[in-house]
Amino acid sequence: MKLSRITVYAFFCLIAVSAIGQYYDVNEPIMGIYEGDWSIGDKKGVLTSQIRSIGDGQYDGFVLLKEGKSDFAVIKIKSQKDENAVIISGTSKNIELNGKIYDGKMSGTLKDGQFTAKKIVKRSPTLGEKPPQGAVILFDGKNTNQFKNFTWKLVEGDAMQVGRGDVFFKGDYKNFKIHIEFRTPFMPKSFGQARGNSGVYLWSMYEVQILDSFGVYPLADNDCGSIYMVKAAPGNNCLPPMEWQTYDIIYHDGDGTAANPPEITVYHNGVLTLEKVKIPAQMVGKGGTASTPGGGILKLQDHGNPVQFRNIWLLPL
Repeated sequence: MKLSRITVYAFFCLIAVSAIGQYYDVNEPIMGIYEGDWSIGDKKGVLTSQIRSIGDGQYDGFVLLKEGKSDFAVIKIKSQKDENAVIISGTSKNIELNGKIYDGKMSGTLKDGQFTAKKIVKRSPTLGEKPPQGAVILFDGKNTNQFKNFTWKLVEGDAMQVGRGDVFFKGDYKNFKIHIEFRTPFMPKSFGQARGNSGVYLWSMYEVQILDSFGVYPLADNDCGSIYMVKAAPGNNCLPPMEWQTYDIIYHDGDGTAANPPEITVYHNGVLTLEKVKIPAQMVGKGGTASTPGGGILKLQDHGNPVQFRNIWLLPL
């Protein structure tokens, strides 16, 4: 059967839409952030949990028990599914947790105690932030003139999705603030560096990692929010995959030498996580793995995963 050009075009458009839907249009009622309270004997505090899908109806993640401003315990979670709920368990510091997740609620017992929590939705307070006066718009979903090259595809919502090869931005700014919005794909059966990986490379050398690190605690220097090969972000300020997140990054060049190296400050989803972190002497002017010295003020990385970006602007300082 001979197919018309329009039919073939429509077929491939359907494939593209289906692929995007596979990664970003998924209903996952268990995965998410839970907040509540806990008590063990005369001790009590607040509970924060990140539960992520690992495919086939299974979940992992962590439950963080805080007493005042201090971490009391971090319990890594594993799951099993029964007919009506997801059963969770884990042990840390001789604290055994057993509970269930059902209908947006998490509850259960601790050794000599108990906990309750509800699923909540968080949004970055800088999501959708408009560029201030004097800012340079790098990407608004339509104009790609600020790219040295553009090999990715534009997608709905004024966004772009990682395609073939890294992309680089024009410009020559030594000190700047950059705002970037990104979201990682839903890849439940992938782990570690294969799970929603990309990167924001300042001057194409110093990487603020992008990764689906939701549900990981503590973070390493190659997890989301961290400066790769330099410093890990404290805590975990990630949102679940498929949710838009923000980086607001301040870069000061120093004088570009090991004696006065660049400094990087990172706000992840509106929270200050890394402040004035100095680039190690051995990385100044070179960067780490996958860096591209001379590539330009900003590189966004193709690491083989369909990460999406939108609303990128730079304010010279």
